[in-house]
Amino acid sequence: MAKLLVIITGSIAAYKSIDLVRELEKKGHEISIILTESAKHFVSPLTYSSLTKAIIYNDYVFEDSHYNPMLHIELAKNHELVLVVPATADYIAKMAIGLGDTLSLCTLLVNSNKVLIAPAMNPRMLFHPATQNNVAVLRDRNVEIAEPIYGSTACKDIGYGKYIGNEAILELVDKMLYNNGRLKGIKVTITLGSTKEMLDPVRFLGNTSSGKLGALIASRLIREGAEVTIIAGNITCELPREAKVIRAFSAEEMLKSSLSKLPTDIFIGCAAICDFKPLIYSQNKIKKKTGENVAIEFIPNTDVVATIGGRTDGKRPQLVVGFALESENYIENAKNKLKYKNLDLLVLNKVAFLEESFNDYTLVYRDYIEELGRLEKPELATTLVEALINKLQRNS
Repeated sequence: MAKLLVIITGSIAAYKSIDLVRELEKKGHEISIILTESAKHFVSPLTYSSLTKAIIYNDYVFEDSHYNPMLHIELAKNHELVLVVPATADYIAKMAIGLGDTLSLCTLLVNSNKVLIAPAMNPRMLFHPATQNNVAVLRDRNVEIAEPIYGSTACKDIGYGKYIGNEAILELVDKMLYNNGRLKGIKVTITLGSTKEMLDPVRFLGNTSSGKLGALIASRLIREGAEVTIIAGNITCELPREAKVIRAFSAEEMLKSSLSKLPTDIFIGCAAICDFKPLIYSQNKIKKKTGENVAIEFIPNTDVVATIGGRTDGKRPQLVVGFALESENYIENAKNKLKYKNLDLLVLNKVAFLEESFNDYTLVYRDYIEELGRLEKPELATTLVEALINKLQRNS
């Protein structure tokens, strides 16, 4: 499950991108599309909106007075892979020289993630020295080239230039997303979502969490070859299909499930687990009485990540990672949690950004602190997985 940006340019092969997008969606990917003006001569936005779930953008830098001037930056940050399918000779040339006069080209200029292009054109156009030079420039920039195949093109010429086909593109996407393999053979357990502590049969104490960040982290781990088990509480997001999923809705359930997955190489406590639970659970619904207050006594709840971090029976994971959402004394509180929970790494984020798509993150290690600044959730997920890989390599 990944977020992919598909840029469609003005080749006759553009119609094949409709089925490509649908196949990518079947694999669980979220798709955004930028249709260039020339592509609209072959396919229309209505076609994609009717047949796919994709978000569709026109290829304008400034569309109207309500247009977001930072959209190109957001698109680059929020998509792990950019596909230019099909890619015309004209568009390849613009990419090579670094033009930025459209939304798609601006997005490519600020993009730091992987890019895959699928050239499709007349054979003589493909082998013109200018096109060959442009393709070589992009290859030197680590752009993946889905080489066109031999066959009859739309203009009836025969030779290399024909679109490689959707099946090959799907294989390349899988390879680019999943085959890094730096965590191959590594087992990871990650908790995500929120827990509930029941007060009576209908009321509960709970935290706010969609589970989205944990799901993004799990997806990145899977792409690096890790064997991932997700222990999910209450969530409002989709989970990666490649992960094993266990559901746990209270702190006690989450602890029991976490312990059942030991030994594991990495444990990530990303779930928003209630810190407290009622001392006494009411078997009957607590009645409201006019003019009377209700007093409920709470006691500290099970600390799942501290229990895992404190294991001394040889089953403690190599790396135990926790999260801390703080409203004050950020670094001091984070250091204290890292120490008393016996963690290897703690991800600090701030209550002030709780309702935003981003947060101000800091990675707190036992011996140093790395301030990441404001990142979107996909960026944080990528950064954290890289940090875990580096930590494992240093420990080995």
